[in-house]
Amino acid sequence: MVIQFTNAGFENLHSATAKQREECERIWENVRSSLYELTEQGLVDEQIRGALLDRDTEFRRLATRFDEDVQSNSTAMRNVQNTGMEGGQAMVNVLRR
Repeated sequence: MVIQFTNAGFENLHSATAKQREECERIWENVRSSLYELTEQGLVDEQIRGALLDRDTEFRRLATRFDEDVQSNSTAMRNVQNTGMEGGQAMVNVLRR
C-alpha cells in the first residue's frame, strides 16, 4: 500500500496568485503612465494629475494589503500542509506496525 501526500495544489495556487498580482500591477502602471503623459502634454486637465496621484496611493495601499493577505494565506496553507504531512507520517507509522 502506498500513501502519497503532495503540495502541488498549494504551490499552483501560490504561483497563480503571484501572476495575477503582477498582471494587475502591469495594467495599473500602463494606465497611470498613459494618464500622466496626457497631463504632461496638457491634453487632460491638471486636476486629473492630483486625482491620479490619489488613486496611485490608494492602489499601492491596497496592493500592499493584498500582498500581506496572500503571505498570510500562504503561511496558513503551509501550516495545513505540515499538519497533513505529520498526520500522514503518523498513519504510515501505524500501518507499518
